[in-house]
Amino acid sequence: MQRSRPHGNLLEALTAIDDIKATAQEHKKELETLQNSVVEIGKERDKLTADKNLLLQMTSAERDRLRDILGVPTRLQSILIWIGTFLFGAVTSWLLTYAYDAKIKALLDAWSTQVSG
Repeated sequence: MQRSRPHGNLLEALTAIDDIKATAQEHKKELETLQNSVVEIGKERDKLTADKNLLLQMTSAERDRLRDILGVPTRLQSILIWIGTFLFGAVTSWLLTYAYDAKIKALLDAWSTQVSG
């Protein structure tokens, strides 16, 4: 019985090695599948990035074209128009105040009394 025991241990070891080899091959196949999936996902990501960039370019071009068609000013133009309008209003207000104080008040009062009565 002593001799069958080393053969049994050897058979168990060989069986264990075969099991480990089979498990390693399964893991290798799973790893290859995962690698292929990663490559495919990378390709999809690259395609989606290219599509996104194309869409951004098209959107920007359409936005600019629509702005031109409708005559809508750009942000910089809007800011410049706002500043220009503010300055025009300030200068006009100052001029009218100066004119009113420079004796036009008397002329307006005389005119309003003539019209009234």
